[in-house]
Amino acid sequence: MPEVDDPGQPMRLSPFVVQGSALAVVTSISRQLEPVCTGGMAADQEAWWLLEAATGRSRTRLVADSRCVLDDTARRFVEYALIERVQKKKPIEYVLGAVAFCGFAFEVVEPVLIPRQETEEWVTTLVQELKAKIPSNARFSILDACTGSGCIGLVLAAAFPNATVLGVDISSEAVALAERNRLRFGLNNISFVQCKIEDFLEKTNKQFDIVVSNPPYLSQGEWPAACAACPSLIWESQQALVGGDDGLHFYRSIISQAKRVLSGGFAGSDVPQLVFEIGYAQGKLVKELAERAGFFATVKKDLAEKDRVVWCV
Repeated sequence: MPEVDDPGQPMRLSPFVVQGSALAVVTSISRQLEPVCTGGMAADQEAWWLLEAATGRSRTRLVADSRCVLDDTARRFVEYALIERVQKKKPIEYVLGAVAFCGFAFEVVEPVLIPRQETEEWVTTLVQELKAKIPSNARFSILDACTGSGCIGLVLAAAFPNATVLGVDISSEAVALAERNRLRFGLNNISFVQCKIEDFLEKTNKQFDIVVSNPPYLSQGEWPAACAACPSLIWESQQALVGGDDGLHFYRSIISQAKRVLSGGFAGSDVPQLVFEIGYAQGKLVKELAERAGFFATVKKDLAEKDRVVWCV
């Protein structure tokens, strides 16, 4: 359970149930979370996460037990978490200090970008595709551009022990967090470098078989509206979310250097050499940028039927 700090302000919470069935406790906590959640299901999910963190027990165990009782430490943790989440609008992942992603529990700290479900979807698909197309004993290299918490690169490193993965990010906080996650999972085939991705691509002598990236892709003009629609975004680094005036800065930078840094080991096959996460309205634009550079590009949708990934061979 995360360490409980003194929130430094008076409690302004409605009373919540601290004993009874797990469902009763969760329902009571969920009501407190509703103002900052998009619907009752989201509030319920966050309430379960809080209860699991407060008690140190899994949801399955909590449901199986006939009675759930929050002791003083657990109650104070829930109170602290609700103040952070409801009053300060802090994302639940920062409150808990962790997020589930592709079967791993990643540490997350503000202001490093929180791994999203839509990213988890395409990374899972990419792992499946690569396992189907690349021999298990093959050695190859991957560049994770704009690595953030390291979630994409670390999942790929775990899935492909014979691969060598390098994550690059401009943020010292992100690189430090990614390294902590590497140690957390005991992976030795991935490393991280702090550097502007543009500078790295221009100066590196390394070559890679695959480049993956979830770069900042909001435009400068979209940023205020995005924060108004989702106030918790203000806790995350604007640098990790905004990709220049039109949101395409990093796609241009990476694609312009791709032919130089790609080894060509998978050229002519259907193994993707470039994989980008994109904003839902950027599919056509990023596809055109890639095809002008000589790639065959495909736009793939997420589970919400929104354009989410550009896959280049």
